[in-house]
Amino acid sequence: MSKIEGFLEGQNTNMQKIPDLIEKVGELKNWRQIFIILMTALITWYLRGVNLKP
Repeated sequence: MSKIEGFLEGQNTNMQKIPDLIEKVGELKNWRQIFIILMTALITWYLRGVNLKP
């Protein structure tokens, strides 16, 4: 019985960490989206600048 209780207690602490991990993954996705948007804007700005030169 003590093995099962110990296992369940260990799983309980792991389950409490899941919301924190989900939040961190969400933050990473936001930073990745921001990075992609900035890179796209910079590339577009650069290409337009090159096309406007005589």
